[in-house]
Amino acid sequence: MNNQATEGEKWCVSRQLGHALARARKNLGMSQAAVGCRLGLGQGTVSKMEAGRASIDVALLCRWAAILEVEPWVLLAEAAGTKEQAAVVRSVAEMAREEPRAWTTMKLLLTRPVRDTVE
Repeated sequence: MNNQATEGEKWCVSRQLGHALARARKNLGMSQAAVGCRLGLGQGTVSKMEAGRASIDVALLCRWAAILEVEPWVLLAEAAGTKEQAAVVRSVAEMAREEPRAWTTMKLLLTRPVRDTVE
């Protein structure tokens, strides 16, 4: 079994995570410029990340989630392409409460193929 994600599949996960970030930002009434300022990024970069056209690493995701007053795992679970992936995110988040290094496992989830959507 090939666990390598295609570029299209990676883009899909990035887009889903970006959309989750955008929804959370809008729920707080924040602008892309305000988020970018707090992250040390330009509004254009935030826009690209929310559109899935630029990568978001785990460290940046954690900082961004703190600004949006949400746990990173909540955003990742929302972005997960399948119920199985969402369950993995929740499990890793629980482990991360005990062992902070477990967050590195999240990177694996972001590069796994996306096949189905969460219902």
